[in-house]
Amino acid sequence: MAGQCPSSRYAGLVLPLGLIYLILVSLVVLAAIESARLQFRMAGNYQLREQARQQARGIVREIGAAEAYFRENLDPGQVDCAIGSNADNCDFKRLPQPDAAREQAAQVDYRVIRRYPQHAQALPVRERESLASSARRNRFLMYEVQVKFDQTGEGRGAIELVRGVAIRAPQQP
Repeated sequence: MAGQCPSSRYAGLVLPLGLIYLILVSLVVLAAIESARLQFRMAGNYQLREQARQQARGIVREIGAAEAYFRENLDPGQVDCAIGSNADNCDFKRLPQPDAAREQAAQVDYRVIRRYPQHAQALPVRERESLASSARRNRFLMYEVQVKFDQTGEGRGAIELVRGVAIRAPQQP
């Protein structure tokens, strides 16, 4: 054994050490790929959720802008739901379908709830200057618009939006 090189006793270790390092690097790369895939899915889910939120906001905005959805004869606490709604807790089912809801593939449930106080006497109203001076003499009816936008059938989740609306009550003689 006098003629053997001193590094010859380590000659068989290079291959197993190289394989161990290769396995470790492969595990790190797989973890990085999994992390990137998860981040990609989260970004996609956020985008879908934001699209659903924007679609629900469009429906709420359309309902809030049309006085036909707000009936003065609703008593505080009464609920007016969409025509053909499957909801149990509706006092009336006479709300027409908004245009923004017709275009959706999702299940859309919307309702208008009359809220207390029955008549608010003064609200900070943003109007033209010519109308703003008379804003304190008007009565306002308080409502709440609820929209449930459900896309769970497509695997996209659901969102619910609520918005308060004050409608100027007709002047009493």
